[in-house]
Amino acid sequence: MKSAVSYMTFFLENHWSGALLTSLDDVREWTKTMRWSGIAPNVYFLDREYSRGIKLTKRELKPYLKWFTRAPLIGQWSVLIQPQSVV
Repeated sequence: MKSAVSYMTFFLENHWSGALLTSLDDVREWTKTMRWSGIAPNVYFLDREYSRGIKLTKRELKPYLKWFTRAPLIGQWSVLIQPQSVV
């Protein structure tokens, strides 16, 4: 499963379509206009290195599994995440 950071970076890259992001302000402006199914993501600036290899326990992951749909033949490697709608 991709990390949340990797997943959101993918959508942001598609949204900005090759625009030159030469400053933190440029990035912030592009994230303000980004939407996924009409919902704006919460985007935060991290001024430290992103830790890799962090995994949730089965207990920590359980509340989120209701949003996951896995492909029958390659289940572990293909995850569609359908987030809860916010009204």
